[in-house]
Amino acid sequence: MSAIINHINPINWFNYKGENNSIELSPGTNVLVGTNNAGKTKLHNAFRYILSDTVILKVKEKDGQPYREINPNNPKYILEIFNNSAYSELKVNDTGEFGVEISFTKKGLKENKTYLIKKLIKVRKISDSQCELIEEKREVFNHMPHVDSLRRSTENIDHVIHRLILPMYQKFFLIEGEQMGMMTPLQGDGLKQTIKNLTTINAIDTVVDTVDILQKKVVKDKRAYENKREDLDDSIKELNNLISNKEDELGSLIESIGEYEKKLSKISSEIEDIEISVAQSQKNQQLLKELKKFQEQVDKIDENIDLLERSFLDSLTDSSTFLLSKLFDENDIDQELQELDKKFDEYSRERRIELEKNISSEDQDILSKLIATEPHPDILKDMLSDKLQKCYICKSSLEKENIDFLQNILIPHFDRSKSKEDDFELGRILSIKDSVKDILFESRFGYPKDELAIDNFKETRADFYEKKENISREKRDFIAVHGDKDDLESSVDELMLKAYSDNNQKIGELKALIASQKSNKIKLTSEIKNLKKRIPENLKDEKSQIYEKLKQFIFDLDEFFETTKENIYRDFASSLQEKAFSRFKSLMRHNPTVKNHKLIVDVEKKELGYKTDYSFEIYLQDKFGKKLTQEGGASSTLEPLSVVFGLIDYSNRKQTYPFIADAPISRLTEDTKLSFFETIINDDILSQNIIICMDLWDNKKNNINQLAGSVLELLETQKDSSFLILSPKENNTGVEFKFLKNGK
Repeated sequence: MSAIINHINPINWFNYKGENNSIELSPGTNVLVGTNNAGKTKLHNAFRYILSDTVILKVKEKDGQPYREINPNNPKYILEIFNNSAYSELKVNDTGEFGVEISFTKKGLKENKTYLIKKLIKVRKISDSQCELIEEKREVFNHMPHVDSLRRSTENIDHVIHRLILPMYQKFFLIEGEQMGMMTPLQGDGLKQTIKNLTTINAIDTVVDTVDILQKKVVKDKRAYENKREDLDDSIKELNNLISNKEDELGSLIESIGEYEKKLSKISSEIEDIEISVAQSQKNQQLLKELKKFQEQVDKIDENIDLLERSFLDSLTDSSTFLLSKLFDENDIDQELQELDKKFDEYSRERRIELEKNISSEDQDILSKLIATEPHPDILKDMLSDKLQKCYICKSSLEKENIDFLQNILIPHFDRSKSKEDDFELGRILSIKDSVKDILFESRFGYPKDELAIDNFKETRADFYEKKENISREKRDFIAVHGDKDDLESSVDELMLKAYSDNNQKIGELKALIASQKSNKIKLTSEIKNLKKRIPENLKDEKSQIYEKLKQFIFDLDEFFETTKENIYRDFASSLQEKAFSRFKSLMRHNPTVKNHKLIVDVEKKELGYKTDYSFEIYLQDKFGKKLTQEGGASSTLEPLSVVFGLIDYSNRKQTYPFIADAPISRLTEDTKLSFFETIINDDILSQNIIICMDLWDNKKNNINQLAGSVLELLETQKDSSFLILSPKENNTGVEFKFLKNGK
């Protein structure tokens, strides 16, 4: 028997606005494609809601998982699911509904039954950002073919849903490969429970549990009988009681060891589940340190540039290091000062002409070239009174003309410039002129030193900026590869890392505790054995011997069933490995990188006190025998699908449940993607396939791509198949459907 989905109708569901969004599905392979935000994953969530009352949302939680299954009736998330456009059209206090309805036909040996399931959530609008949950409707209807109408069914809705896909198969037939990874359980209780339902392991477990109960009952009855025997003296009874107490203590110890082993196994499994995420978080922590180092280097260079520029500016106002030429980019200060000196010559000449009309213009030119301190008037007077009558500077003889100039012009001029009664304006002009000449002499002296200082400043600053640009470029390249600070911080889960560290510490403590208790177990076992040796053989009557034989028989029986149980587990693992690996090779036949990979179904045996626990793990192994992780790459994507098909092959079902997959091929190469569709479309075991993906869509051309054309050609060979394009309407107002192929 098989179940075939006829249609699904999302109602005000994420992108799907309104009540009329029914998508008709073919009984064979259905391929649904579209661009981003076309409602593909939201449609997958519609199937999930019908089957399990949950949807997948991006919800950051303490465990570090970015996506989580939540119930849509949770007020915290309702407005993420209720179509935004439809909700905004509601007035305050108005009520609205969102949800999903689905129709499917269950094929039977004698007749087929068609059901319609409705799940709707009714809310009252409080504001644009808040609503109140009113009720959640869960209804099921029967389709009456003879009158072509629906009648409310009296059947339990969950029982009807289980006819579509049983809960234990949902993780295998409803898979999501893009957001939460492949949810198909490849280890732990999820896989184990599925396997139990496909084999006789569950029955064997029940038998083993029954035998365990019998063991305890025989031991208890034997002990009670021996305590009542009147033919035993008090010392023997006391010895029996001591043995009984020791056996009780041993039993408690064994059970305690079993509990600790369970805890150890659980924590180890939890650690294994998050090891990849922990490794990524730890890697991102290290990347954050590297990114921080880049920023620290840039900040340090900025600090050095700031210090360099401050130091240079400080030197301009520091009297001990002030060099005027630092203010200029070119060495033209000499020219500027000379021009300034000439201007003050003109000022002084004009003023002298105003003051001394008897001084010729030629003499005024000469005076304008001199400053008040050179030559000193006393020196000029000594030169005139000297009997040599020679110039102290050039040693030439002083002629009458020279003597007249010195006596009548130059000496009186300098005497007046020293006198307080001299003209104030002329004095100020000459004082400024003298200062300009002093600056001119100082700047000429500092030119070489200034030029070197300025060049060093420019070169040092240029070096700093070059280093800054190089580091900034490395930082930009780093961010392009690994993400920026926010990206890295968002993917580092401190709580998960702490939990991982704490769990590792607990594992160490549990191992030490188990080792200690196992040592005590050996000691107690030895003590009990020695105590039993002290009971004479002739005191064991016929009934005691029967109890002993019965006890031994049950122990042998327990060992037999444990061996049988182990054989069933290992036989199943071997068979599943053969079938799943065959499927894997078929799916990956165009991928040379996994040519030598092998899919392994492993059985792990653990002694948990009195009981033996078996667990399954499925993983890929490379040609060197190394175990490969489940995440990343084409092989890990098709690994769960191979298990799905392997389980179907094992169960030998010619007709089975609808296989619904969202983004199952997003990490595959183009040729492997095609082999996936070839396998799906041509498989005679699967009944109905609903494949939702964006890998057949070209966003640039806004149309299907070449791979989609190949898939369409495959579908053309199948009568019951369809190819549907989903397109989003503007402003989140709905989704449009376009069938390129629609055959039933």
